[in-house]
Amino acid sequence: MNKYCHCGKLKHYASKEQEQLVKKLESKYGEFKKIIYLENGKTYLVPIHYIIVHGIKGKDLPFLKFMELKNETIN
Repeated sequence: MNKYCHCGKLKHYASKEQEQLVKKLESKYGEFKKIIYLENGKTYLVPIHYIIVHGIKGKDLPFLKFMELKNETIN
């Protein structure tokens, strides 16, 4: 598991409850979620930690430099 948040800081949380939620979701689903941005049909691998702590908007996905899964686009 990565000890850094995608924003560049060490993993951080707004509360102990948020930290527990992230750890629970990561243990159940893994560290990343596949997110499909319907505007461009591309799939991005986004850390669950980032989604919970910072939130995510589809329009920001292409600019936040998350890993793009090349073989998983939709048309």
